[in-house]
Amino acid sequence: MVERLNSWCPWRRYRIGSRLAGFLLPLAVLAAGCSTAPAPASKKTARPSEARYLLSPLSGFPRSLSASEAESLRVAHQRLLAGENPAASAEVARRLLEVNPDLEPAQLLWGQSDFVLARYAETFARTAPIAERNPGYLAAQLVAGRAAEKLDRVKEAFEIYLRAAQTSDLATRRARELYPRATEIAVRRTRDLLAKGRLDEAGAELDSLESWAPDEVSTLEVVAEYAAAAGAPRRELEAVRRLITFGSSDELMHRRARLEIEAGDAGEGLRILEEFTRRFPEDFELALELERAKFHWRLDLLPTEVRGLLEMPELTRGDCAKLLFWLFPDVRYGRPARGRIASDILDHPFQKEIARVINLNLMAMDSTLHLFHPDRVLTRQDFLAGVLRILRRRSPRPTCFGSDDPTARMSVERLCRLAARCRLIAEPGDCLPGAIASGRFVETIGFAALGVLGTE
Repeated sequence: MVERLNSWCPWRRYRIGSRLAGFLLPLAVLAAGCSTAPAPASKKTARPSEARYLLSPLSGFPRSLSASEAESLRVAHQRLLAGENPAASAEVARRLLEVNPDLEPAQLLWGQSDFVLARYAETFARTAPIAERNPGYLAAQLVAGRAAEKLDRVKEAFEIYLRAAQTSDLATRRARELYPRATEIAVRRTRDLLAKGRLDEAGAELDSLESWAPDEVSTLEVVAEYAAAAGAPRRELEAVRRLITFGSSDELMHRRARLEIEAGDAGEGLRILEEFTRRFPEDFELALELERAKFHWRLDLLPTEVRGLLEMPELTRGDCAKLLFWLFPDVRYGRPARGRIASDILDHPFQKEIARVINLNLMAMDSTLHLFHPDRVLTRQDFLAGVLRILRRRSPRPTCFGSDDPTARMSVERLCRLAARCRLIAEPGDCLPGAIASGRFVETIGFAALGVLGTE
């Protein structure tokens, strides 16, 4: 090109002789003019390896275009791939969008022009929404996916390629290669969101992960973590069961046992715990857990209305009679010494149970008016007193009573001291006798009392 410019310069027509000095200044000016002649714009072409991601904007577009729109796009795309100035293709796209702002292939062509110029953020911003709206639009999927890769947005790139995998070998190959990193990123994001307490966002991230990697160990682990945080024991149990098929451990089996008892096959959970207690006979905490599990298993066998009472935030005296009857075999099968009846329980749905606790002298009745007051709120003092009476009836009497005089008046102080000595509560200060008794309180005290009856 320089030789061509030099041959055109007029000073070449003159011989260099004695007149050279006279022409020195004009020659310098002419030579300077020739050397600064404008050069054509340099070409910017996508490398062949990248051109694979720049399909015609018409490729896979699900709607029809006018003949003029299609031709303009086809020609501009060919020129882009041929190495002509990408700005020219972008200009074609801009003009088409001025006429039809909803013309997605024109927006895509613009994004492809940005891609050739290595403006990957602009490419992604233009093409990713189009790819998401049109899952079958292959040209959009490929360039959006590749732009996401260039920006190191691996998970987004993988998900885009995955949409196109059924119609493109290239997309299939890229999705396969990005799969491990994308999975790792999704797992990490989910755990980060869980750590921050953002359960809704963690759940959405996890749903996406499960859609493509449901059988990965890391996926199952994070499913179990999410389910535990979300209070979904059935889902956690299912994940733990599947994890065990990949490789069992004491920790996993112990976790499964707890979840089976809570939300699955309680019998299987008890079997697992019993096996652990045989292997670790001196583990007191494990033995206690087994006993608690057996207690909850027995609760599951109770009538539905009884289990429902254990969920109540506050109970009545009638509810208490019902629970004492069903929680303690000593009450259910005990033989009353006398047959008193309260006039205010004749039409009560728990008449049988109330009559039993009255005649076993487990709960007090107004002997003058013959009233039990079944609808009165139950206090913790009332329930603890009833349970202590059940323990005292056992023969031989539990050793926790020591030399306590059964005929002495049951003061609040004495009641709380005996409840602590019999391990119904940790210490007398935990008694809170005047507080309302909830179903959970009754369940906790019931478990402790059955432990005393079973070990004395």
